[in-house]
Amino acid sequence: MTFCEPAWHGIAVRGPQPAEAGVWAEQDALRAFTADNLSSYWRPRWQQKRQPRPLSLAIGLSGWFPVWAVLGVSRLHCTLATGGMTSKCGVGRYAHEAFDPRLHPIVEESLYLRTSGAEGRRHYRNALTRRRDTLAFLDVTIDSALALRAES
Repeated sequence: MTFCEPAWHGIAVRGPQPAEAGVWAEQDALRAFTADNLSSYWRPRWQQKRQPRPLSLAIGLSGWFPVWAVLGVSRLHCTLATGGMTSKCGVGRYAHEAFDPRLHPIVEESLYLRTSGAEGRRHYRNALTRRRDTLAFLDVTIDSALALRAES
């Protein structure tokens, strides 16, 4: 991902245009890396955070947990679904359109927390409920994203 973004969307300040600079940006490799990241990084993190251990609970109750998890996994889903990449806020808007309306509250909450209220909406008064919905979101969207990879 590090190389694909500037190769596809970079702006040359000096020297050749990024597309002419020979920056490596292979779509199939990006898709394979993305699917591997879901399987080897995100799925184990989801399983770990489900455990009722003190550290997992503390992390899961923090305000940054849904921002990191919901928007992070949504970015990977977006990459597999569209072949493109976007910002965390951009992917929050994507997730709101792409996923079941039952998932909208945690997406809107994540956007709200990410932007300090400029986007999204506050839905959760209870951090345990927010943690539960974040983990449920991960369960659904990781499976959905990996199914997209299997289809291609």
